[in-house]
Amino acid sequence: MAAPLSSGGQARTRARRARRVAAVAVVLVAASALACRSSSAPDRDTAVNDVLSQGQGKFTRQQAECYVDRVTQDLGAALLVPGARPTPAQLDRLTTIRIDCAGVASLGLPPDTRAILRAETQRDRNEPTRHGDSVQLDALWDACAQGSGEACDLLFDAAPVGSEYEEFASTCGGRTKELRCADRYAGRAASGTTLLPKP
Repeated sequence: MAAPLSSGGQARTRARRARRVAAVAVVLVAASALACRSSSAPDRDTAVNDVLSQGQGKFTRQQAECYVDRVTQDLGAALLVPGARPTPAQLDRLTTIRIDCAGVASLGLPPDTRAILRAETQRDRNEPTRHGDSVQLDALWDACAQGSGEACDLLFDAAPVGSEYEEFASTCGGRTKELRCADRYAGRAASGTTLLPKP
C-alpha cells in the first residue's frame, strides 16, 4: 500500500490531474471542431449539382465532377460550401482547377468586357479596310503604288490595323518589306495629300 502523500505531494498530484483533464478537453474540442467542419462540407453529388447550377450552363456533368473531385483532393471540401471564402492563393488554385476541368471558356467574360468588345467590333466595321473605302487613303495607296516610299510610310501610319491598306503599305506597294519605305524608294507623296489623325 502506498504511503499517504504530504500536502506538497497532494498539490502536485492535483496539478497533474488538472493538466490531464485540460489536455483531454483540448483534444475533445479539436475533435468536435473537426467533426463540425467535415459535416458542413457537402456530399459529392450535392457539390456537383451546386457547380452545375452556379455554372450557368458552362459545365457538363463530367466537368463538374472533375472540378469537385480536384477541389476536394487539392484544397478540401470546405471550399465547396456555398459562401466559402477562399484565400487569394486558394482562388488562384480554384481557377486553375476550373480551367483544367472545363477549359478557359468556363470562366466567361465579365459583362463590361463584352460591351467593350462589341463597341470595338462596331468601330472596326466603320473603319476603311480596303482600297476604295477612303478617298484619302486611296490617294496614298495610288502614290505608294507609283513608287513613293514616303506615301507608303504615310499610308502605313494612317491605315487601320489589320487592313488591306496597312498590308499594302507594309510591303512598300507590293515590292519589299522595309522598316521605312522612304529609305529605299525615293518618290514623294502626292502634293496636297493630308492625313486625318488616327483615332
